[in-house]
Amino acid sequence: MWKFIRAEFAKTSASRLLVILWIGGLIGLSLRAALFGGYIANSHGQPIPGEFLTTWSAGQMMASGRAAAAYDADLLHQLQVADVGHPFVGYFIWFFPPPFLFVAALLAQFPFVAAYVGWSVVTFIAYAACTARIFRDRAASIIYGLSPAAFMSFIIAQDGLFTAALFGTALLTLNKRPIASGLLFAALAYKPQFGLLVPVALLAGGYWRTFATAAAATGTWLIAWLVLDPAVIILFLRGLFLANRELLTLGHQGLHKIQSIYGLSRTVGLNDDWASALTVICGVALLGIVVLAWRSALSYPAKAAILVLCSLGATPYLYIYDFPLLTIAIGFLWRDAAFDGFERAAIAIAYVLIAAYVLIAIPVGPFAVFAVGLCVARRLVRLRRGAETLQPLLPRTS
Repeated sequence: MWKFIRAEFAKTSASRLLVILWIGGLIGLSLRAALFGGYIANSHGQPIPGEFLTTWSAGQMMASGRAAAAYDADLLHQLQVADVGHPFVGYFIWFFPPPFLFVAALLAQFPFVAAYVGWSVVTFIAYAACTARIFRDRAASIIYGLSPAAFMSFIIAQDGLFTAALFGTALLTLNKRPIASGLLFAALAYKPQFGLLVPVALLAGGYWRTFATAAAATGTWLIAWLVLDPAVIILFLRGLFLANRELLTLGHQGLHKIQSIYGLSRTVGLNDDWASALTVICGVALLGIVVLAWRSALSYPAKAAILVLCSLGATPYLYIYDFPLLTIAIGFLWRDAAFDGFERAAIAIAYVLIAAYVLIAIPVGPFAVFAVGLCVARRLVRLRRGAETLQPLLPRTS
C-alpha cells in the first residue's frame, strides 16, 4: 500500500493537485452544508439571501411581464422576502442592462437550487472551454484556469466566469470571425464597465467590421427596448446612478469589497472626490496604453492581454468574483510565450493575493492586476532592447 501511495504521489502534477484541491473544496462545502446548514437553500428549499437571488428574482419579474419592476429596489426586495420566506436585512438590487433579463427569466423557470447549480456549472464549462483554447496547453490551462477567483465565482454562482468566457471568446474570434466577435462584444455589454476600452482597441487596431457589428447590435437592443417599453431603459439608467451612489459614494455594501483603484483609495481614507479623480487619471492612462498597443506591431496575444488587463484596471466597479478575467489575460500572455521563473512567481503572487481576500478583506485587486501587468511591462522592455540590439545589423536604406 505504501509503495502504491508513493508511486501515485510521484505522478501527481501541479494540474492534478489543483483538480484535487477543487474537488476537495467542493466536497468540503457540501459536507458543511449538510451538517451545519446550506449556503444555497435551507432544508425547505427556500433560497438563502445572496447575490444569485438578485438574478433569480429579477427573472421572475421578467417572466411575469413586469420587466420594469426588476429595477425597483423595493418591489424586488418584497419578492425576495417572499422567495426566502422571512424578512432579511440588506438589499440585493438589479443593475444589469435589460437584455440580461432574458437570461434571468430563463433561470427563473427552474427551482432556485437547480438554477443556482446550473448557472455555476454551465458558466464554468464555457470558461473552461475558453481558457483551454487560449492556452492551447492542457496542463497550463488547468494550473492557471483553476484560480481562486474562478472557485469563488463558481461557489457563489456569480457572473465572473460568464464575463471571462465572453471576453476571451470575443478576442479569440476577432481575427477570423469578426462578425461573431462583434456579437460577443455586444453581449459583454451586460457588464458595461468591462467594455469601456473595447471600442478604443477595435478602432485603434482597425477592426471596423467588429466595431460596426458590436455597435449595431447594442444599438438594436437599445432601440427595441425604447420602442417596446421605454420605462425599462429609464429605470435602468436611473439604476446606474443609484449604483454609483450606493456602492461607491456611500459604500453601503462595504468599500473593502470593491477591488479597484477607487475601492483601494477609499479604504485608505481618501474621499469620493479624490478616489474618483484617481480613477479617471488611471483610466485615461490605461486608455492611452491600449491605443498605443493596438496601433503597434506587437503580437496579437500581447495586445489581447493588455486590453483585458487595462479593462480590469480602468473600472471602479470590480469585485473579487470578476477576476477570472485575469486568467484570460494570463492565457494570452502564455499564448504569446511560455512563462519564465519571474512570470510564474508574479502570477502566483497575484493568485495568492486574490485568495487572501477571504482572510484580510481589503482591496487586493489592484495589486493582483499590477503583478500581471509587471510581466507585460517586462516583456515590452525586453522586446525593445532586443530591437535596439538588432538595429545596427539591419541594412541601410539610401
